[in-house]
Amino acid sequence: MARALNACFAVLFIIYFVNMYQCKVLTHLSRAEYTPKKDRNRLFKNTLADPSNGVRDHAILRLLYGMPVRPIELIRYRTYEFVDQQGIVKPNENLVVRKEISFSGIERPMPLLDPVLIDGLQDWVNYRLKNKWGVTQTGYINLDTPFFMVNKNNGFTVHKTIQDGKERFSTESINRVIRKRFTLNGIEGNVENGLRTWTLDRHHEGRDARAIWQLRDDLRFDTVQNAIRNDPIRLGALVEKVF
Repeated sequence: MARALNACFAVLFIIYFVNMYQCKVLTHLSRAEYTPKKDRNRLFKNTLADPSNGVRDHAILRLLYGMPVRPIELIRYRTYEFVDQQGIVKPNENLVVRKEISFSGIERPMPLLDPVLIDGLQDWVNYRLKNKWGVTQTGYINLDTPFFMVNKNNGFTVHKTIQDGKERFSTESINRVIRKRFTLNGIEGNVENGLRTWTLDRHHEGRDARAIWQLRDDLRFDTVQNAIRNDPIRLGALVEKVF
């Protein structure tokens, strides 16, 4: 009897994963996916080595995977929020996502403490100084410029439209960069892979789901609950137990 139940359970799981795969194909990778650490490391390494904006894109990816931020917030960040007058990125336990740049309009804590992430941001600042992207006439970093830039004078753009009386914001300018890096490195999913991965990594560390939710600042708690419920690592472990 137990063997028959296990066999039925295994079949149900196989059907579930087949349906998930078909859904992924039909939606053309429209769903955010969890990126395993080995794939992240390959993505970071290959991006940083690319002479065509690799240093900048590496910093973007480090932030997306290392902190619960969204592309629109990266576009809105100003240089002074990460960098001091000497052009140095330092640990900052008091860093926040200001309400002016937050996607929800609500300020939330965003401490910058990870030394690997800080090094990635410093590499980008050094690149800017060397190539005079967003610097003053005297050669110092211009703290009032967007932190992430597309050339010496301009940052990424946010396109605003009005639909059904509500403001809608498009971050396609930076989304193209993120998708390009994913495609080059065989990463499936969409531009919110980093947020989903950060969320599940914190869950794997045993962090409270509500604390994760507060740092993400989603409007609804079930967004985090659904991410945890559909954790591919947890589901994979259940399948292994069945077999």
